[in-house]
Amino acid sequence: MAESIQCKCPVCEEKFELDPDTEIGGTTCCPGCYSDLKITNLNPIKLEEDISSYDNDHYEDEDENEDY
Repeated sequence: MAESIQCKCPVCEEKFELDPDTEIGGTTCCPGCYSDLKITNLNPIKLEEDISSYDNDHYEDEDENEDY
């Protein structure tokens, strides 16, 4: 059985383990700060905050702000 991969969250610096079958482009969640993280490299391991998962519903369309 493959060993887990040790990594550190780029947001809060919490150390945690990734599954051994982790692939580049996959995502994980930090157990410390709950940030969504994207795996960008495996050797050495590199994680980046996955901003594509943010909820954009709070942004209003500019047209909605216009008075008619």
